[in-house]
Amino acid sequence: GAPRSNQWYTLTSAQEDCSCPSCTDPPGSLLGTTLPAFVLQEGSYMQSYVPVAGAGQEYPLRCEPGYTPSGDFQCAAVSLHRAEFQQFPTCLPNNCTGPPPDVPNGVVQCEDSTQWLNGHVCTVICE
Repeated sequence: GAPRSNQWYTLTSAQEDCSCPSCTDPPGSLLGTTLPAFVLQEGSYMQSYVPVAGAGQEYPLRCEPGYTPSGDFQCAAVSLHRAEFQQFPTCLPNNCTGPPPDVPNGVVQCEDSTQWLNGHVCTVICE
C-alpha cells in the first residue's frame, strides 16, 4: 500500500484484554520475607488475600491484642508477569490509656504528663 506520513494517522487499532500480574503468595510466604512480630493467628488469615491483582490493593494487617498495625499490606506489580506484597507494616505496642497508678508514700513523675505514649518513662520518688 501507499505509505502514510500524516501526523496522528492510525495505521491499525485493536482492543485486547491483558491480565494484570497477580500476587499468588500471601505476605511472608516468599523466601526472604517474614511476617511482623505480634501478628494475629500467625498470619493464617492472609491466605484469603491471594490470588489478587497487583494493582496496589491494600489488605489489613491484624495484630494481637495490645498492638496496633502501622499500615496495610500492598500487592504491587514487580514486572509485567509478577506481583508481590511490597509493603510490610508492623505491629506497634498500643499507647497507655492514662498515667500509672498512685503509689503509697510516693510521687510518680513522668516525662510528659499530657500524653501516655508507649516507651515513655515514669519514675517513683519515695516520700
